[in-house]
Amino acid sequence: MHENKWIKVTQHEVELPNGSKTVYSVATKPDFVMAVSKAGKKFLLVRQFRYPCKRNSIEFPAGVVEEGSAKKAAARELEEETGFKPKKLVLLANNLVPSIGTMNQKGSIFLAEGLTKGKRHLDDGEHGLTARFYSLAQVKALIKSGRIFDTTTIAALQLYEMHEESKRGKAGKRKKASS
Repeated sequence: MHENKWIKVTQHEVELPNGSKTVYSVATKPDFVMAVSKAGKKFLLVRQFRYPCKRNSIEFPAGVVEEGSAKKAAARELEEETGFKPKKLVLLANNLVPSIGTMNQKGSIFLAEGLTKGKRHLDDGEHGLTARFYSLAQVKALIKSGRIFDTTTIAALQLYEMHEESKRGKAGKRKKASS
C-alpha cells in the first residue's frame, strides 16, 4: 500500500479462528528506544513538534535502532537530542509494542544515569527540539495536565518507578536480613 524510509503499510486478508474473514492494515516501522534520562533528582526530557498530532510533545529522548544494539541506540539518541552521554544504561523493558492493533514495531526502554556533557547533533526532522530538566513532581503534573501525552513516555516513567520500588524492596530485605 505504502512504503518509505520510516514506515511500510501493508494490507492482509485474514481468516480468524472462528472462520470469519477480515482485513488488517499493518504498519511496519523500525524498532525504537527511549532513554529515561536522570541527573540527580531531575529528569531530562525533550520538547519537539510532532507533525502527526500537529502539536509540541514533551517526552523522554527516543529514536530508532538503526544498527547495532538497542543499548547503543539509546545512548546515541540521548546524546544526539540532548548533548548528554550516559555513564550507565539499565534496561527497564524490551519488546514493548506501542500500538498493538496496527503496528508491529517494538521498543526498549532504558534508564540513563550519570549524565556527562557530550555533543548534541540533531537530525533534519528535529529542528527546534529543546531539552530541559524537570523534577518528578513536574513530570507528573505535566502528565496530569495533558501536556505530556506521549504514551511511551508515560509508560517509561511507570517502568522507572517500578524499578525504583524494586530497588527499595531489595535494599529493605538486605537490611532486614543483616539485623
